[in-house]
Amino acid sequence: MTEINGRELIIAVLILLIWCMIIIKALDIWANKQYYDLRKIYRAEIQTINRELMEKVHSNTAQVEKIHRMLDRSLLEMDAKLECLMENSSQINTIDVRTSEIAREVRKIPGIEFKLREALKDNRPRTLGEYMVKEYGKTD
Repeated sequence: MTEINGRELIIAVLILLIWCMIIIKALDIWANKQYYDLRKIYRAEIQTINRELMEKVHSNTAQVEKIHRMLDRSLLEMDAKLECLMENSSQINTIDVRTSEIAREVRKIPGIEFKLREALKDNRPRTLGEYMVKEYGKTD
């Protein structure tokens, strides 16, 4: 057997350390590559998810705008109808007065209740207006 002197031992240890450093550096490079590859994959997935969410947001925004336009249109129609009713409220009030006056006049006709009952017994349902025209010839 040969003896190993101190100088050869130091050189062997240095070579071993260099090989360890090369292996560690190679592992570090490989780990960094894996990390960046995973990071790219996650970024791509996140971008896909964000794009899908933005499409949903735009779709929902379009639906909300459609509903908003529909509600605006309905509100404008209701405003127009209300305005028309307000303009014609005096006419409606006069119609109510005339209706009550006609009802008072009909109550004054003698035997009207009996004649209406007789008409209903004959199974000939008539409106009060038809009855008035037939019996009295009035067309108020």
